[in-house]
Amino acid sequence: MSRPAIVKWCQRFEDGGTDLTDGRPTTVTSDMVQRVEDIIPSNRRVSVAHIAQELGISVGSAHSIACQQLDYRKLCSR
Repeated sequence: MSRPAIVKWCQRFEDGGTDLTDGRPTTVTSDMVQRVEDIIPSNRRVSVAHIAQELGISVGSAHSIACQQLDYRKLCSR
């Protein structure tokens, strides 16, 4: 992180703020979660990059939906 960002976060906590969001809007919607949930069972070997490309979202967002919200895990790397 940059020094100004650290100073901003420290000031926010000193003022009593406990919100950990950084102010950016979330791009993950319930519709996207449902679409990922429909894609994965149809092809269990689908990659996160393929999901991201198909939905037009970032790889990080696709990974977040699959792993954190839908609780899917990679079973084997081979």
